[in-house]
Amino acid sequence: MPHGAANMQRLGIIPIILLTASCGILKPEYRDYQESATTDETGSNLVSYSKSISSLISDKCTNCHNTGGEAPTLNSYESVKENAATSDEQISQGKMPPGTPLSSSETSLFTQWVNDGTAP
Repeated sequence: MPHGAANMQRLGIIPIILLTASCGILKPEYRDYQESATTDETGSNLVSYSKSISSLISDKCTNCHNTGGEAPTLNSYESVKENAATSDEQISQGKMPPGTPLSSSETSLFTQWVNDGTAP
């Protein structure tokens, strides 16, 4: 194969790689909310609102759970913490968010945050 043809063949794969890599960036459902979790003094993962739950709630819940809506407002740490037990129950039962339930890893992350004591 001529040297130029080999370079063209390699360059043809670049758009495919870029397109594939961008899928995770463009679609929030692929976001890894766990990646920013911290650890407690024992070295266990400690899920916090500011590093994991805030972006999950923003991406998946605030379309309905906003100021002026019928659903409880979930626009701050305080409001999410206040509704955490009910939200965890609804999420675990697949009732929330309606139409597009959270993935099992997102559900587990939210439940872990509740079980860990709803850290800020």
